[in-house]
Amino acid sequence: MEKVMWKHVKQFGFECCLLTSEDAELTAQGTMIYETTSPAQAHVVNYFIKFDEKWITRNVEICVDDYYKLILSTDGEGNWFNVAGNSIQKLKGAIDIDISNSPFSNSLPINRLSWKLSDHYFIDVVYISLPTLEIKKIPQSYKFLYQDGCLRYFHYQCGKRFEQTLSVDTNGLVFRSPKLFERLL
Repeated sequence: MEKVMWKHVKQFGFECCLLTSEDAELTAQGTMIYETTSPAQAHVVNYFIKFDEKWITRNVEICVDDYYKLILSTDGEGNWFNVAGNSIQKLKGAIDIDISNSPFSNSLPINRLSWKLSDHYFIDVVYISLPTLEIKKIPQSYKFLYQDGCLRYFHYQCGKRFEQTLSVDTNGLVFRSPKLFERLL
């Protein structure tokens, strides 16, 4: 069991995540509290993610403000399903998820993929926008730049509009995302 906590760098917000393991199943249960500026609102987001020992996502449940809820499942091979078990074709091929405003979700592909210095992976992810819970498949890339002590540094690009260098600890959990988050615990 491991508990981690991040704070937003540019706006008010925090995320706390509890990681647990039982047999070959891992879970991440987290709460995010953050504000939006346009319009000015505060949001509480709770998530529950199940993934296997290879860090391949299997189930995702997200609830925003105890009102909006999203439940997705996947076979781990790029096929996604809604709560009724219907296939979501527009997400086909994506293995990982990326929850907006969450540093934890960057840990999924970082831990799922095998890394050597200078490795560069291009992947598709299921991007989940908050607070609307809109889902879409988007391209991302990660490149292992260097290691400094117990931190590894990756160049991260999301779509064509956002890129930065982020650091992760020895467990592959985001330590610092300079434009967005820094770790408290």
